[in-house]
Formats: sequence, structure tokens, C-alpha cells
Amino acid sequence: MLGYEENIKGDGLIGEYYDNEFLIGTSVDQLEEEIDLYWDADPAENIGLDNFSLKLTGFVRAPSSGEYVFSVKGDDGFHLSIND
Repeated sequence: MLGYEENIKGDGLIGEYYDNEFLIGTSVDQLEEEIDLYWDADPAENIGLDNFSLKLTGFVRAPSSGEYVFSVKGDDGFHLSIND
């Protein structure tokens, strides 16, 4: 986390949006300031609401030590991976 130690709040995660379900090809990248994402319109420029994939990268700093739950909810398939 070199370079992140002084940034208490953070900026968000980088979202790489792909116009397919497989994270392949060229992505449209944008900063996601919150991880609580809900799409009722296209998630990114030139990325349709159906049949897209998203990869979020960055660091998540918990406000305190302890156990945390990360989850996804929706009407399509998901894969959640933390730290590979």
C-alpha cells in the first residue's frame, strides 16, 4: 500500500468495464468512489446495461480491525475475489 498510508478516506476503486461477460477486450475505465453499485442505466460510456463485466481494483481500508463481509447481489452471475 505504498503511497496510500496518508490518505485516510481514499479516492475509490478503478472500475474496468467490458462490453462482454468475460473481462476480455478493451475496457472503459472510471473511478468508482463507492462500492455499493446499482445500475438502472448503462454502467459506463459505451457499455450496455446487459451482458457486461466489471473488474474493480484498488485498496480497501477498513476503519478498524475485525471481520468484514463482502457480497454481491443481483439477477446475473457473479464472481467475487479478494486479493486474487
